Amino acid sequence: MVQHFAAKIQFDKKFPLHSAFLYNVMQEKNNDELGNIQLTSKLKVFKIIKQLVATHTKNKVLRNDIDLDTISFMVLQSQLLIIDYIAMKYKVDFRENIRNKKPLYDLPDKELNKISKHFVEILKNGIIKNK
Repeated sequence: MVQHFAAKIQFDKKFPLHSAFLYNVMQEKNNDELGNIQLTSKLKVFKIIKQLVATHTKNKVLRNDIDLDTISFMVLQSQLLIIDYIAMKYKVDFRENIRNKKPLYDLPDKELNKISKHFVEILKNGIIKNK
């Protein structure tokens, strides 16, 4: 997840217009011509994540006592939550950045990577303090 988010940041900075388009696609709900593009997009990403989770489960990197779909969904939602968290914490207006032709994630890479690592840490270890 950390590597994926770092790649997303680099893509955003290198191709802000493409990144803005993809962001808008993920925000779009129902469209008369295209249907529920948000759900369709999430299902495509979910399928890719599920394949990765299955591989890591077989390699004993991830737990095999939890349903594959559940783990995959948690990973997908965690990636989406990082974006929501950045918007809330740093008061980032993604649509305003798009209008101004700025990268979506107009923050230092170091800070963005730190945030993604925190989310992964929570996903890996939960929120209960170890004794």
